[in-house]
Amino acid sequence: MAVKKGRELTLTWGGTKIGNITDISLSVDGETINISDFDSGEWNDKLAGRKDWTMDVSVFHNPEDDTVQGTLESDMFTQGRSDDVSFGPETPQTDDVNYDGTVIMSNFSVDASGADEAVTASFSFEGNGSLTRNVAT
Repeated sequence: MAVKKGRELTLTWGGTKIGNITDISLSVDGETINISDFDSGEWNDKLAGRKDWTMDVSVFHNPEDDTVQGTLESDMFTQGRSDDVSFGPETPQTDDVNYDGTVIMSNFSVDASGADEAVTASFSFEGNGSLTRNVAT
């Protein structure tokens, strides 16, 4: 994948693009399992364990229907705060990478930090199951 500008990437919630994004962060963590015993000597022996992933998204607060933010906010206040997400280039080209998975929204916040500042909002998502890495052909 060629180097991309941040504005070339999109995030969808339930198949619909989230608007007014200013920042997206995707983090994948892998656990390790310590299997050291008396024969391991001075160094630990480990096995790869389970993986986990999270996403954090910041937006200019605009809960209009065409930005999907209103849907996200509403979903946070109901039991239906889980959906499929897709993150990657809006118009993928050969070798571009896209990530797909199912998340549970774990946090929603609104910040009005100054009289002359735009109101922002942020959403945090926790992966629910696997995250798939797809390469465009």
